[in-house]
Amino acid sequence: MKQRVPQNVPSYALYWFDGSTHMFVCLCPSSSSVWECMVYSTFQHGFTECVHDLGIEFDIRMEVDDPEELSAEALESEVSSRLVKPVVAQPKFKHLISPNHQPRTTPS
Repeated sequence: MKQRVPQNVPSYALYWFDGSTHMFVCLCPSSSSVWECMVYSTFQHGFTECVHDLGIEFDIRMEVDDPEELSAEALESEVSSRLVKPVVAQPKFKHLISPNHQPRTTPS
């Protein structure tokens, strides 16, 4: 993808990784002016809402400042790191209840 984006001005890119993962990338090279970066940052939300209205949901949103970060290896690494489901720790044992425990009642 890095060959298809402008190298010296901000841009947005929509990328379908492996045909199943929808990515939105906001590229703002460090060589861009502050004004250009502010304009792209400001309109990013409106742009993604318009794409959402077309029925496209993004699985991953990225902001990069160097087109080199858009290599195939970098994108694959980003996808694999973000789409891995976090492991939820299971308790090792249930909370012990005292034999004399009385359930709380609310006053009527």
